[in-house]
Amino acid sequence: MEYLGSPKNKDFEKLRLEATIQAYREIIKLLQKRLQRMEYALNSESWHLFKNGSGEWAFSDDFPELKRILQEENCRGNRYLERNGYRYRLSGRDDKFIQRFKLKEAK
Repeated sequence: MEYLGSPKNKDFEKLRLEATIQAYREIIKLLQKRLQRMEYALNSESWHLFKNGSGEWAFSDDFPELKRILQEENCRGNRYLERNGYRYRLSGRDDKFIQRFKLKEAK
């Protein structure tokens, strides 16, 4: 008869915990992918094309973290922040807008 403190029970418990951890890691991966798709959908709806097609704009309040970073870096006028394939800057009175321009890919 085995008791809870036996080596066989400890090995079984370790295997069970490792399997549970692995299952949780897989769930986390799936949730992260889903979150990325949802964020992309949300972000793409917030951006509006310039009439001339040279870039996009959004209300800065729709992206408070990006707005904060751009303000800290003083990204206005000819100053930009390059991130994730875009150049970003603030514009408008009281930094009401964020402009972004797709970076050209190196050939």
